[in-house]
Amino acid sequence: PHRRVWKLSTRTQNDRGEQLYQARYELVDNDNDDTNNDKKDGWYRVRIPFDSFKLVRGPRQVPDGPALNVSGGIYQIGLTMSKFDM
Repeated sequence: PHRRVWKLSTRTQNDRGEQLYQARYELVDNDNDDTNNDKKDGWYRVRIPFDSFKLVRGPRQVPDGPALNVSGGIYQIGLTMSKFDM
């Protein structure tokens, strides 16, 4: 797990294509850290701003990809532990 990266993935359309939006986040096991993580009762609360999401295709970021637009809603959300960093 230490060589892996946690990512949150989302889709805004009802399709199963390879392109989706991902944002990387870290879980730090420290009650006094300065990240966007809170840990209470053994559970983490992770805050990931929408502007942190990048368009990816497979394991690669799409250069100059459009920003995530959630004005039409979110279709899917997923958590991933990946060996590919963004």
